[in-house]
This record gives sequence, structure tokens and C-alpha cells, in this order.
Amino acid sequence: MHYAISHQSFEFPFLSTTPRKKVLKHSLICVKQGVMLVRLGKQEYAVEAGDDFWIPFDCLCALTFFPQTVIERVDFSVRLTNAFPAKPDMSSTLI
Repeated sequence: MHYAISHQSFEFPFLSTTPRKKVLKHSLICVKQGVMLVRLGKQEYAVEAGDDFWIPFDCLCALTFFPQTVIERVDFSVRLTNAFPAKPDMSSTLI
């Protein structure tokens, strides 16, 4: 990430997973279509179309994207001096 803030759109035509690891930047993920699962520890949270999920820097998590899922992701560098939330947004439905 070379910029303080970056925006990307992703489409997942097939089931896709990410490894469980600590993230290197703050991220806001907006699900536009489909379903995304976020694993935090032993808990999994479903993020459906129209929902957002905040993932703070240094958070240990894994993401699973169901087929036909479309997301928009905004990443914020840890070099920014703004006050960002330190805990994940867990307002989505617990599975």
C-alpha cells in the first residue's frame, strides 16, 4: 500500500478464503452483493449485502467470500494519525 487511503472493488465468482493472519492496515469492507464470513477467534460473523465491517490494524482474522459476492474495500494506512476504532465492528449476525 503506497497511499494513505486506497479503494478497491472485488468480485468473487467462486468460493474464496483468505488465510487467518494479522492484518497490516485498517480496513472497511462493504458487501454490495452476496455474503462474506469473518472469523475472529472461534467466532464467525456473517456480513450480508448492504452491511459494512470494520477490521482494525493488527487484528487476527480470516475472510470467506461466497460465490457471486461483490465487495468494496477501503484501506487506511497505519501511518495516519487519525483515531480509528481499535475493535472489530461485530454488529453483524453471529453464526
